Amino acid sequence: MRYALALLLALAWGGAIAQGDPALARSLLERGEVSLAIIQARQALATTLSQADTAEAAFVLSRALWLQGQAAEALEHAENAVTLRPQNAEYLWSLALILGTVGRTAEAIDRLSAAIAIGSEVRFLVDLGGLHLRAGEFDPAANAFAQAARLDRANPWPLISRGVALVLGGRHPEARPVLAQALDLLQASLDRYPPGYPAYAEAYYWRALTFIAAGLNREARADLEAAIAVNPEHVLALEALRRLAAR
Repeated sequence: MRYALALLLALAWGGAIAQGDPALARSLLERGEVSLAIIQARQALATTLSQADTAEAAFVLSRALWLQGQAAEALEHAENAVTLRPQNAEYLWSLALILGTVGRTAEAIDRLSAAIAIGSEVRFLVDLGGLHLRAGEFDPAANAFAQAARLDRANPWPLISRGVALVLGGRHPEARPVLAQALDLLQASLDRYPPGYPAYAEAYYWRALTFIAAGLNREARADLEAAIAVNPEHVLALEALRRLAAR
């Protein structure tokens, strides 16, 4: 009986491979089998599918191609997926990332904003913040990261990213407590974020810049040294400490 079941499963798998199955393509992609996901998604698109399945296959193919650095073809399939399912937030998010990759940042922001209007998720907000940073739009970036931090209070990265956006926007006094909050979160969860975790170095470095802006050189030096202790190759922290020592 066991061998018969195994044979049936093998035949079912083989049939799915031959015909192309969008669900299987997504599963392969999520497991990191990107090349196999591309094959499966292409085979799915070569068959007659429902509109929803065609959109899903196009989405998976676009994600997989993007992960392999094939942005131009990925963009084509991502646009097809959104055309078929314009209210699918995940498809809009994926299209936005690809648009950002090819330098169409303003369009990417519009698409990602539309995705968030449909269903706000931490990854959408973090990526929106990143796009605003790339465009030099520091206040919208800080706002997006703040929303992400509210949705995921156990994650230090949205707080650190918000601090970065505030520093880059010249809002140093506002950035300092945000970065301090990130450090408090890290230190309160040592089992999850041990002392060598990369977020420590970033939080210390960016908080140091707020101290430098306020003329608090002793505090800045302590934070820069803490960042370097976590990451001895943190080039920005090393350079900032060198400049500070030269004053």
